[in-house]
Amino acid sequence: FPSTVLTAKQTRFIDEYLVDANGTQAAIRAGYGALGARVAAHRLLTNVAISSAIDVSYTHLRAHETRHDL
Repeated sequence: FPSTVLTAKQTRFIDEYLVDANGTQAAIRAGYGALGARVAAHRLLTNVAISSAIDVSYTHLRAHETRHDL
């Protein structure tokens, strides 16, 4: 990832977002407060380092699934 270091909570958000692509629920599961989860999800998803990490993870997941389908 770029020189930006992600916090543990941001990394958890990425992992949780990959489960169901629901930003609000991913933010809650990652430990962000339920009342501000929607806003937190928007802020996190517009963070270039986080959106890049999600894109890379999706690419790896798709590649892994494709190999298993062969």
